[in-house]
Amino acid sequence: MKVYLDNCCYNRPFDTQNGDTIIFESIAKMSIQRLITNQKIDLAHSIVLLEEIYNNPFKYKKEQILGFLSNSKIYVGEDKRSEISIYANELMKNGIKYMDAAHISAAIIAQCDFFITTDKKLLNYKSDKIIVINPVDFIRMWESKNA
Repeated sequence: MKVYLDNCCYNRPFDTQNGDTIIFESIAKMSIQRLITNQKIDLAHSIVLLEEIYNNPFKYKKEQILGFLSNSKIYVGEDKRSEISIYANELMKNGIKYMDAAHISAAIIAQCDFFITTDKKLLNYKSDKIIVINPVDFIRMWESKNA
C-alpha cells in the first residue's frame, strides 16, 4: 500500500491543538508516520511537496518534515514536472487549486493508493485513480482491515 501526504497533513501536528478535530487529525497523522517507519505502508513524496516545505518560514517544522521524508520509498521528481502539470490542469477543471492538483497528480504518478489530507475542500474530490482521505478515516480503515 502506498500513500502520499500533502503539506497540510504534515503540518497538522504543529497546528495549535485547540479543537478535537485538529487533535484527532494530529494523532492519526502521527499513527500514519508510525506505520511508515515500521514499513507497514510505503510513502511517496514529490518535488511539489519539497517546494512547499522549503517555503515554510518555520525552521523547526521544515527540518522535522524533511527529516521524516527520508522514510519515503517513492519520489516524483523534476523529471515528471510536465506530467504533473498535465494532470494538474485536468484536475483544476474540477475547481481544485493548482498546488493541490499538483500534489494529487504527483500521488497518481507515484501510483499511490491513498492521498491523505486534512484539507476539507480537497476531501470532496473523487477519482477512480486514487482515494482522497482524511488521516482519521485512513487509520479507521487501516485498523478495520488489519484487526
